[in-house]
Formats: sequence, C-alpha cells, structure tokens
Amino acid sequence: MKTSLKTSIRKSTQHLLPDKRPLIEEGKYDIYPAHKLDNYQISQGFESLAEALKSHKTIIIDGYTGVFFNDFRDNLDEFFRKNNIRVAWKNTIDFLKTSAQIEDMISPFLGGNDPLFGKRTTLELDDFFDIRSLQNLAADPDSDINLIIGPGAALSG
Repeated sequence: MKTSLKTSIRKSTQHLLPDKRPLIEEGKYDIYPAHKLDNYQISQGFESLAEALKSHKTIIIDGYTGVFFNDFRDNLDEFFRKNNIRVAWKNTIDFLKTSAQIEDMISPFLGGNDPLFGKRTTLELDDFFDIRSLQNLAADPDSDINLIIGPGAALSG
C-alpha cells in the first residue's frame, strides 16, 4: 500500500497550498496573498543588516516584548565596533514607568482578588512609558548612528 506525502509527513487537516494561485475576483479576500520580490531583497544575518543600516543617521528598531533585543543589539554592535562606527544606543526599557506606576495603572483591569472578573484593558502602549522623555530624545551629534531599540521605539518621535 502506497503512503501519500500528505499522510506521512503532515499532521494537519489544513488544506495544502495550491501549486498555482487561483484567480481572485476584484474586491474579494485573497487567501493566498503574494508579492513579487526583486533579486537581493532578502538577506541573512546581522552583518548584512548592519551593512544596510550603517548609512543611516537615525535608526528605530521596534518589536514585541519576546524579541531578544539584547542579542540583537550585541550582534549589531559587534559589526559597528569592528567598522569604527560610533553608535549612541538608547533602549526603550529606560523610559518605562516604574513597576509601582504600572501596577496602579493595570490594577483596575485585573479583577481584584478574583482574576476571573478581570476585563480587557483600555490602556495603550504609550501609557506604559514616560512618553515625554521618550519623545524628547535628542540625537547624539558625536555619534555616527543614533539607534533606539525595544518595544515602543517607534513612539520615540
């Protein structure tokens, strides 16, 4: 008895991606969105990223809390140091409100002694930062690159 690829490797009932993308009517949802990339638009590794970034004076690297930003910084910084590029690093963690302030902000949403009765927060990302300090960050004129990294970096202005 012949075993099909679908049953021998895949442990899912999800449909396979078709070999050819079906035509989509104008205005209809495209379940298989795709965009053509020109050659050399995808790179690999921190060195190629740092190479692309080195010509910029100001760089903002934002992302989710789960990103290993310290590793990210260390790898980029290694390249910059090797190439004598002076970088003024700022980390968004330095602009977070204190843990006591954050606890006070979120406590109304936690449900008190019974977390079952907690509710969805109306807080925004910028509520967790000393937003004025973050937005008033000044560039270091003695650096080749000013780089702010971490969750909420795009709030820096």
